[in-house]
Amino acid sequence: MPRHKISIPISQQIMDFDNPPQPLFVWPDNNLFPLNLKDSAEKRTVLQVVLEDIAVSNRYLVVTGFTSLAHIIELFGGKVNFDSLQDVRIILGFEPELRERKLWKSAELDKDVKEYWAGQHYSLLNGGVVIKVIELIKAQRICFRLSDGLHAKIYIGDLHAILGSSNFSKNGLTFQNEANIRLANNPMLQLEHEQYQHIKQIAENYYQLGKPYSDTIVELLTNLLKLVTWQEALARAISEIVDKPWLNDIPELYNKLNSLKLWPSQRLGLGQAMYILQTQGCVLIADPTGSGKTKMISTLQLVLYHWLWETGRRNKSYAVTICPPLVKDSWHKEFVDIEFSQSGQISMGALSYTKGISHGTHLKEIRNANILVVDEAHNFLNLNSFRSMSVAEHTSDNIILATATPINKKPKDLMRLIELLGVDNLGDQELDDFKALKRQRHINSNSPQFAALKAYIEKFIVRRTKTQLNKLIDREPELYVNRRGNRCRYPENVPQTYKTGETIEDQRIAQGINRLAGELKGLIYLQRIMKPDDLETQDEQYHIDLRLRAAKALSKYNIQAKMRSSKAALLEHLKGTDAALEEYKFKSGKDKSGNVIATIAKISKSLPKNQLQQVCPEWLTDMDSYQRACREEAAIYEEIAQLSIKLSLSRELKKVGELLKLFKQHALVLAFDSTVLTLDFLGKLIRTHYPNNGIDHYVVTGASTKTTVTSILKKFDLGSSSENILALCSDSMAEGVNLQQASALMFLDMPSVLRIAEQRIGRIDRLDSPHAKVKVYWPLDSAEFALRSDKRLIKTSFDTESLIGSNFTIPDEIMGQHLDEVIRPEEMIQAIKENKDQEYLWAGVQDAFTSVHKLYEGDDTLIDLKTYETWKNVDASVKVKLSIARSQSPWIFLAVKGTKVISPRWYFIDADEKISVELGEVCSQLRHHMTSTEHWEMNWSDTVQQELNRYIKLLLDNEINMLPSKRKRAIEVAKVILGKQLKLADKNLPRRKLIRQVLEMFEPRIVNEEYNIDYYHFSQQWLDIFTPILAEKKRQQKKKDKKVLSLQDLKSDKSIELTDIQLQKILDEAPLIINMWNRVASCIIGVPNML
Repeated sequence: MPRHKISIPISQQIMDFDNPPQPLFVWPDNNLFPLNLKDSAEKRTVLQVVLEDIAVSNRYLVVTGFTSLAHIIELFGGKVNFDSLQDVRIILGFEPELRERKLWKSAELDKDVKEYWAGQHYSLLNGGVVIKVIELIKAQRICFRLSDGLHAKIYIGDLHAILGSSNFSKNGLTFQNEANIRLANNPMLQLEHEQYQHIKQIAENYYQLGKPYSDTIVELLTNLLKLVTWQEALARAISEIVDKPWLNDIPELYNKLNSLKLWPSQRLGLGQAMYILQTQGCVLIADPTGSGKTKMISTLQLVLYHWLWETGRRNKSYAVTICPPLVKDSWHKEFVDIEFSQSGQISMGALSYTKGISHGTHLKEIRNANILVVDEAHNFLNLNSFRSMSVAEHTSDNIILATATPINKKPKDLMRLIELLGVDNLGDQELDDFKALKRQRHINSNSPQFAALKAYIEKFIVRRTKTQLNKLIDREPELYVNRRGNRCRYPENVPQTYKTGETIEDQRIAQGINRLAGELKGLIYLQRIMKPDDLETQDEQYHIDLRLRAAKALSKYNIQAKMRSSKAALLEHLKGTDAALEEYKFKSGKDKSGNVIATIAKISKSLPKNQLQQVCPEWLTDMDSYQRACREEAAIYEEIAQLSIKLSLSRELKKVGELLKLFKQHALVLAFDSTVLTLDFLGKLIRTHYPNNGIDHYVVTGASTKTTVTSILKKFDLGSSSENILALCSDSMAEGVNLQQASALMFLDMPSVLRIAEQRIGRIDRLDSPHAKVKVYWPLDSAEFALRSDKRLIKTSFDTESLIGSNFTIPDEIMGQHLDEVIRPEEMIQAIKENKDQEYLWAGVQDAFTSVHKLYEGDDTLIDLKTYETWKNVDASVKVKLSIARSQSPWIFLAVKGTKVISPRWYFIDADEKISVELGEVCSQLRHHMTSTEHWEMNWSDTVQQELNRYIKLLLDNEINMLPSKRKRAIEVAKVILGKQLKLADKNLPRRKLIRQVLEMFEPRIVNEEYNIDYYHFSQQWLDIFTPILAEKKRQQKKKDKKVLSLQDLKSDKSIELTDIQLQKILDEAPLIINMWNRVASCIIGVPNML
């Protein structure tokens, strides 16, 4: 509502509510009424008066709330002189705002104090202060008591008493608007003297009513800083960056992650991926297929989503996953499973078809996404392909690539990968090297520049082999146990093949069926030809051509799939369930289905619903032509039906025989087929051809009774003692159930998509499998029965998985059968050769955390794994563990805790004051300095404090320099542009003032003793401005232009103008973070011998 000026009679004043008069700022003497008036000319505080009273007192009594404890320690440990002060007594009361009112009566104050203290940050700068206070308490110079229900604030010195609202905290004594009265212990002023005595008596009474609490305070202070051996300090540092769940500070996310029940290996991968994303801006997840990578990445998106919301970027939390068409549904299912709906999925195939109207929509999705996932990223290394150019449109701050295929084979591939990730993630020298290599026609893989870029790649890789994953299980076996308490690990997956037994005559008949199926038009799948709302006229013919090809292919696919499943399945598809049951004399409880011949007769009576008649063939628009096409289609189906009856039972009987043979080695066997009728048919063949075989077989489908399903789940459940049980399963049993007591699984049909194969095998190939090995049996069909989808499965395996391993291995016999159609012979031979040794493929490429893991794992460790496991959680409540070395030169290693807004960090500063932040560099420095140190101390000294103070200042001065390359570059660009615009605003004084205020933020400084500017998120404010500008420049760049564009190019862009609104927003929303030295978890410092 707008405000108005109100006119009052002339005899009265006119009150301007838009510009009210300033109040008369006349305050009473601070010695009488201590106040915090930081904005007044006096800059007066309550603390000034308190320090004066302490300085002239022999004894001092403090009555305050327990949240003042940190300031009490800082004040009496560092700012108060105890030469004349004999003793200090402190009674701590409660803080009502920290409790829910309904709990006041039952809450224990001691517990409140400890919980509050555990949540406070400890500054490494206060090491000497803490040690001094502990000594004073032990000497009974400072005594603490605790009193529940006490809420008074009274401070009693020898000469004065202060009573009022000020807590003895930093805020209460310095910053907050408080009201206090100060009374003198002066006999000459009788009333005031009596009031002093009464207030003192009240404080003394409260103190006596409290319970002794000094021992507990010593315990709490001891947990702030502990001098330890370097082994314990290093173990704490490793634990912070490898094992600590630093995102647990986001309660909603913490509860969500717990509900997902991730394996520890996945939780570990999440933490490492988040660290890499925050330090590099991108991450490559290269875990082997079958290790839960999809689950981990989908959860990583969920984590990023919550993190972005927590850091105030809720409008930048949309996620997009680009994946192969065959696994799009699998990704969607993962997001549904974790209840994360803020992620869209785009098929990489859709990005390749630029003519489709949806291509533009997909580009918008990619541009809008701030979390971009690219699955099977090796398919995007050709930057000139349509799909790669589409991905290049992104402006995401968080890029997640997933591939298990090696990326270090060719220099050009590595260069393309770096461009896909974004060249601004390179350091200045790395970017110069990249530009130089980009200009070269032929790149020498042995050049120093290329070696440097290869080392850069390692900074953003998360890659654990199955061997390493099993080692993780060995490290924490108690966290990888099944319901029976047994340790678990991935079983060895042994692939086997079996011949399907079709006769030569069967192959001839199948060849004829395939030929006829190729003549089908697919009329059944063309009954509704609707024009999509977003389909433009120029795309109509393309759309119809796709529909016609899809209908034809689907008709042929169904014929081939049913034929290979069983002759009964094929007849059901053609003439219906009843016809198949009648022809082959068996029963089935499934719902009636099939009968495409009857369907053709039904649909022939009227033309299909068609909104695109102008681009459709005549047989879809003219009634006579359409009915003629229906008769021809039905005749083809009839001919196929007659041929199907002529097929022998050889294939079905061979499958049944192979199944029963498995029970010589296995107690429980699973068999999967996608057609329910086939399962019933095979059950009938077992009963008639293999009676009294001692094997109990069950058909388990989506139509099975709850009793049947429950029975099978129990028989195949972990720890089951059942034997000689065969479960003939449809794909309704291929997901969501655990059947790991089985050690063998047979594919009765070849899965048409990779996802289904993995789901089936996943029933037995599980971390909690009780078997060391599981066997998977694949059908070795003849060419006439093999589906095109089989070949697609094989090709998909080679393109995306076979080079790196997966949950299953496709047998060589099947690979060789389709050799010429899948891949050239020489390529296949080489692929198979490389596939024998996964480690060979990744030779020379390590993951980002390898150097950290090698500190405690392997043959060249600083501390062995046993020592690490022993020390990592010892005294976990201790805030900082400090180890002191006497060395030839000064150095320091710091491990900083993560918070809900930033991941943990490691820093190393050498004698030349070079600050290392990359894990590999830090680990190298640690190895050099730790092994060369001979003498370690366990005593605190002023020298240690002085050295710590020096290093802390050095870190503060270099906060911007320590940022990830892209963020550091964004700040540098902003500073250059602001400098230019300051000159241009010579006559615009308000704008000059605004620009200067923003420029001041570029100089690292402490906002207060606990917080300073968060330059990590400060840089994000600038990236939000510059990234779209840079993306537009790249879009306008001509294809032949080989120039590598980066944020650096914006420095010289005269078209960029930062508006006052943008600058004011940056000023108003400047992010703060708890100072680094308040988050140190572990410190190892080398103090020179001469000091």
